[in-house]
Amino acid sequence: MCCTVYGLKARGCWLKGYYTLYTMSYGHISICSCHSAARKLSTRNLQLTTYNLHMKIKTAFEHDQEIPRPYTCLGPNISLPLQFEDLPEGTESLVLIFEDVDATPRPWTHWMVFNIPPSTVKTDEGTIPQGGVEGLANNHSFGYEGPCPRYFHGTHHYWLRLYALDRMLDLPANSERENVEQAMKGHILDQAELLGLCTRPEELE
Repeated sequence: MCCTVYGLKARGCWLKGYYTLYTMSYGHISICSCHSAARKLSTRNLQLTTYNLHMKIKTAFEHDQEIPRPYTCLGPNISLPLQFEDLPEGTESLVLIFEDVDATPRPWTHWMVFNIPPSTVKTDEGTIPQGGVEGLANNHSFGYEGPCPRYFHGTHHYWLRLYALDRMLDLPANSERENVEQAMKGHILDQAELLGLCTRPEELE
């Protein structure tokens, strides 16, 4: 069962009762409550099912909306501005993952930053979250890689996910996503996520 919030579908509810699901945007937050079977929120190797879903992440696009060109290969391809809110008590570090779930291989990691200190709650576009460590993305290089519709047709879906951990990760900067996710297991306090879209424009057809 899904909730509809001001025209947006907010998929997934917790097992055993109601929970509040936040549909995040850069300027506002829409809220709904619903009741259904559990949906596991997961990345490639993580099963993430038991946290509060109170933390919020905001950026330059609204949930389930197009990612603006400046943050893609059709523009200057600069990294997204970020704002983190309502971090849970006991947060020692944050992990940020930006991924394309329609790419091959799936998902394609466009950006990964770990060991972001909880004091870093705002990041300007074109910069790394202060104090964070950039890990390796799927092209085995560091840094932000924006969506690039030059290499696909139709619309791709991009999840921007933020994890609050109860520990710092003892990992080197050249860590692959698999290593980061393995170290995160059992230490996740909360998660926030935001869905962005990128559609191949007509001029590329």
